[in-house]
Amino acid sequence: MLAVFHAQNTEAAQNMGVLKKSWKPLCEATADLNAIPSNVNANLKTATTKVMNMLQEAIRAGIYAKLHEGSKPAKQATIVQAYLTSAAMAGLQQLTTKDITHGIDLVAKATYLKGDVDTFLNLAAKVKQSTEGCLVTTGSTVLERWDKKTAGDTPCPTTLQATTSAFTALQKLTTTGHSGAPATTNSGHEHQASATAACRLFSATNTNGLAKSAQIGDDIYWAGGYYKVARTSDSTLTIADLKNPDSLNDPDRKPWKDLFTALAKEPKPTHGSYGNITEKLQDNNRATSLIGRIYKNDGSKTKEDVKTDRTALFGDTSADQHRKIFGIINDDKITTKMAELAAGTQLGTITDGNDLAALLAVLELASMDEVQALKKKLEEQKDQQQTVTEDTCNNIKQEADCNKTARCSFNKTETDSNKKCQFDAKKSNSNRFPCSTSSSRRINNWVCSAQR
Repeated sequence: MLAVFHAQNTEAAQNMGVLKKSWKPLCEATADLNAIPSNVNANLKTATTKVMNMLQEAIRAGIYAKLHEGSKPAKQATIVQAYLTSAAMAGLQQLTTKDITHGIDLVAKATYLKGDVDTFLNLAAKVKQSTEGCLVTTGSTVLERWDKKTAGDTPCPTTLQATTSAFTALQKLTTTGHSGAPATTNSGHEHQASATAACRLFSATNTNGLAKSAQIGDDIYWAGGYYKVARTSDSTLTIADLKNPDSLNDPDRKPWKDLFTALAKEPKPTHGSYGNITEKLQDNNRATSLIGRIYKNDGSKTKEDVKTDRTALFGDTSADQHRKIFGIINDDKITTKMAELAAGTQLGTITDGNDLAALLAVLELASMDEVQALKKKLEEQKDQQQTVTEDTCNNIKQEADCNKTARCSFNKTETDSNKKCQFDAKKSNSNRFPCSTSSSRRINNWVCSAQR
């Protein structure tokens, strides 16, 4: 809906100063605009902290899983680690692809508009003499007290405050407009003084306004387009409808429309991408996809498809198990000094990224060394067993004794001189079984076996 222009019908209102009901919304707006940079900073900081916390929790879960391999809590911790890592990456994606850009855009739009509004207010407050002036309190009384903090008794901060990480709720500016903006009707007395308080900023002529001769060549817009001064002869101001952003289609009113559009995209730390909802694994699509990929090698599995695997670790609902596993992880302590962390250090107290990364790396490397040592030992046992088996079979003389030995078979197909008890590889393999280790670890899909 286009802004409605209201023609003058009261001679006295031409080029008069604006009433408090008209300029007060600008003071309210500039106060809110002052808070926006800090609000964006606070929101992005909170969102980033949530992502960082998820990454820390994920690394702690990974550390716990390495310290207690094979246990049910370690398996729970591994699933939690996978989920939190995935959730943190989603949070980072939300930050890098949307929220950082939207936040910077909002700050840019807010500071641009604030500069325009503040320039007008600071100028209008100073353009006065005797009973004439641009900012009027009531009737035709010109505003007296102005210090860039207040206009009379109205808060009106027309300087830019320092950016902090404190969040301040906006009082008037919303995604749907300025809630305190007045009606735009200005037929003579609604926005401007009825007489006496003349303001040259609101006139296009050389007699009463800014022109040197005749009238100015184009319309003038003040405060981001809130006020429009027509380029023709003196007439009342046209007021932008700040309660209806869709009406602000004039390019000179774009700063306001841009602000309301940017507010609609303001980064919020409450966005779902920043949430740690491991207490609802049974309902979470991300968790379902991960469990499907982990246990079924298929991320398209439904909640019902992965229910058996999920409930085996977390029960029908994950809330209680979620609280328990995080408590177990955070309460766990390292038993020996490692990565410059003292023995007895509680996992939940480790927050430094370097400490967490170093501790996990120490455990990962130790695990690799353990696997390699185990593989080497099993190879040596296999070689030793192979030699002992050949010798054992060759030393058995009787056919019956040979055949009842698990790894031997009596060879009858040879000549009399070669008939003897020999190592039977097929018979040996058929009597072997997968071996396990104390750590219950499967080593790179390398299935070891030991003879019965």
